[in-house]
Amino acid sequence: MGKEDHKLSKAELRRKAVFEVVKAGLEEKGYHTTELTMSTFAANVFAIVAALPPIILLIAVFRITNPQAEGLSGEMKDVLLFLASFMILVVVHELIHGITWGLCAKSKFKSIEFGVIWEYVTPYCTCSEPLKKGQMILGALMPTILLGVLPGVVACVIGSTELAYMAGAMILGGGADIMITGKILRHKTGKTALFHDHPYKVGTIVFEKDEE
Repeated sequence: MGKEDHKLSKAELRRKAVFEVVKAGLEEKGYHTTELTMSTFAANVFAIVAALPPIILLIAVFRITNPQAEGLSGEMKDVLLFLASFMILVVVHELIHGITWGLCAKSKFKSIEFGVIWEYVTPYCTCSEPLKKGQMILGALMPTILLGVLPGVVACVIGSTELAYMAGAMILGGGADIMITGKILRHKTGKTALFHDHPYKVGTIVFEKDEE
């Protein structure tokens, strides 16, 4: 959720306490932990890098399929409308995380928590119970798929420059999710591995059994 050495908020301390209970229970069952995390600064940088390939692909496909499409209007009302829409969709992005993980979690939506990192004015969603690999990845990528990839495809089909730009912005907003998904996929695990949101760092914690 943030820098490794930052002072934990009340919400982070509470999540840490809950996590320690979960960790102790799984360790009794023979699991050990591996952190797949990084600093907030590194996450912000690599999130942009992770989002660039799909954004470039979207721009290329859009230009090929719609060579006569005009650019965005520079009028103030259109710019403000775009920014307002973006801010609303940022919140929707987190809601989609919560809905997807909530449907996967054993405790359903009781395990889902929303909040705002006020230092960066950034809303977030976190799940307080471990999930299977596929469930964690599905919840991580679903907002980018629904708000970025699918609208990008529609934009290419109907030739909407505005929708294409918004799709690109949403893919950029999902850069951290793409990056974390990449870290999860690169970490080889067995079928019994579980993934838990880190209570206060950017990333996830993997629970694996010793025999794996």
